[in-house]
Parts: sequence; structure tokens; C-alpha cells
Amino acid sequence: MKKRKTVIKIGGLRFTLPLILILILIIVILTLLLIPSLRDTLGLGKWPTSFSELLPEEVMGYNESEITQALLGETRARQELIVLEQDVSVQMEITRTLANIPLFEKSKTVYAYGTGAFGVDLSQITEETILFDHETKTVTLSIPHARLVYVDPDYSKTEFGDTERALLAFGDIKLTQEQQNVLNHQIEGSMTETLSGSNRLAVADLRAVQQVKALLGPILYGVNPDYSLKVIQE
Repeated sequence: MKKRKTVIKIGGLRFTLPLILILILIIVILTLLLIPSLRDTLGLGKWPTSFSELLPEEVMGYNESEITQALLGETRARQELIVLEQDVSVQMEITRTLANIPLFEKSKTVYAYGTGAFGVDLSQITEETILFDHETKTVTLSIPHARLVYVDPDYSKTEFGDTERALLAFGDIKLTQEQQNVLNHQIEGSMTETLSGSNRLAVADLRAVQQVKALLGPILYGVNPDYSLKVIQE
């Protein structure tokens, strides 16, 4: 005599009792695995907590490559980003003497003015300097430190003080064109040294982080608004 199988009808579907028990067991196991403390105990790590996390990046409409190319496209277009312009003034002294005898020495103070610009080289940003953290939904971008890009002396504003003369020195100091060119070169060098040796580089670094984030943040938002941009320096 054959044993009759217990069949349960759910809607229009027919299920045997063993099959229903197996389904219940699977549901219970999956439910337990959603408990973080239990997953940690079993060493199973993080499980998806939403349907979107189960989808491949392409289905979600973005991926790392799209974000990377969008950011690099903007940096290639910019190359050098000027983050700070700074006025600078220097004071120098020129002297003239006859036969290197101090009694015939004449001197004059020169006051020169100009502008220096600090920037960050965006061409150093590559795929290797862009890191992704999908757990915190953060894109970390590493940029180089700011540097002095150029110095622009305004020679039209150069001022010359009164000529100071030793006991036997007479007349004023007049510069030839060649001497003036040498002086201009010295002025530019002195301005470069002044700007490079000040705390302006630290200020420029801070501005670089702020401006790169302001420049690239909207680019990232346009690709995926769920991710935030973090900018650091090497």
C-alpha cells in the first residue's frame, strides 16, 4: 500500500510538505544572516542590505571608470590651476664706487613691486591618484602640493631712493640698459625667494584643496550624486 503525499495548495500552486519545510528553512537562514552580529560571528563580512547593492555597477548607471574619466577630463582641460595670487615687494641696494675706494662709493635703494601666482599641477592627477570607497560612498582624490608658478614684476612701479654718497663721491647713479636688465633679473630673483620662503605656500595648499574640490565636486555629482569628493595632498 503506497503512502499518500501531503500536498498543500497555495493559490493555484501545489506544494508537497517536504518542499514547504525546505523553503521555510531557507527563509529562516537568510533572515538570521541579515543580523550583523551573527554575520560577524560566522565571519561572513558585509552582506547587501538593499536591492541596489546586488546590482552590477552598469545597471546602477555608473561605475568607477565613468567617474574617473569624468574627473580626468576636467583636469586635462585645466592642466595648471591658479589658486592664489599674492602681491610682493622687495627692497634692494645698488652701489657704485671708484677703484673700490670706500670714499668714492655711492649707493641707492631700489623699491620694486610685483605679483606672484601659486598653482597646482592638475596633470599629475591620474587614475592611480583616484581611490574609491564604496562603503562610505567616497571618492578620494590625491593632488600635489601648490607651487609658485610665476613671478610678474611691475617694473613701471619701480622706485629709486635718494643717492647716498661717501665723502668724495659726487653725482647720481645712472644705469646703462645692460645694468638695468641685470637689476630687473635680480628683482625677479628676490621676489621669487621672498614668495617661496614665506607662509604663503601653506595658504596656497589650503586654497588648492578648496578650489580643486569646488572644481571637481560638481563633476562627480553629475555622474553620481550619492558619492562625495574628498581631496587630500600627497
